[in-house]
Amino acid sequence: MKTVLIIDDDADCRRVLAAVLSHEGWQVFHAANGDEGIEMARLHRPSVVLCDLLMPRVNGFKVCQE
Repeated sequence: MKTVLIIDDDADCRRVLAAVLSHEGWQVFHAANGDEGIEMARLHRPSVVLCDLLMPRVNGFKVCQE
């Protein structure tokens, strides 16, 4: 199954992306911040990660480094 992890501090953005992707057959995981996103990525090993670059504390650039 195709899996995607959405990491974004904007809840509306996460909700809309999750709705569209799940409608297209993706299993969607989501995280509200970079720390949570890194943990979710390690736990679920998604096929694709969609990550906001401009988040407080752990931004998308730091997530990509991990």
